[in-house]
Amino acid sequence: WKGPKQRGIQDVAQEKNLFAQIGLWLVKPTTMGSRIIVDAQNDGSGWGWRNVRHTEPCLPLEDHRLQIFEDSDMQRVREINLAIAGLPRKGPAWMAATFFLRALREAPWDLRFVMMWIALESLFGPDDSRETSFRLVQRISLFLTRNAEAGKQKFMALKKCYGHRSGVVHG
Repeated sequence: WKGPKQRGIQDVAQEKNLFAQIGLWLVKPTTMGSRIIVDAQNDGSGWGWRNVRHTEPCLPLEDHRLQIFEDSDMQRVREINLAIAGLPRKGPAWMAATFFLRALREAPWDLRFVMMWIALESLFGPDDSRETSFRLVQRISLFLTRNAEAGKQKFMALKKCYGHRSGVVHG
């Protein structure tokens, strides 16, 4: 129950489930994850359900549906979960994580594609609206590459991809 607004144990558990889904996906895209969260209580005479929450699954591409996780993968998932749990609940990184997870749960490619771009824009977008697309693509390409030639190629590929994003959003 960190932060100014106290949250219930169930809300914290659901948030941890979301972090796990993001971590699992980043390590190996998969359908693995929980679909139901049960809030149960033992009143001394036995266990009883207090609440059941359903969660939406992540939807991987067909090639990724049967991923096998190793112990080392689960350690990486844990590290990612801890990093996400430490994010402030407002701000660009949290917004990116939120839209990333929303995108992973969408079946229609156009919604998924746009939500992924929203996540990228929250992380790499400029603070003002001048030359937004150029600066966004430039920042992402600089982040992803280590040398100028690779940066130019990545910039051109991202620029084309951003053009597709604009086509989906604006028609």
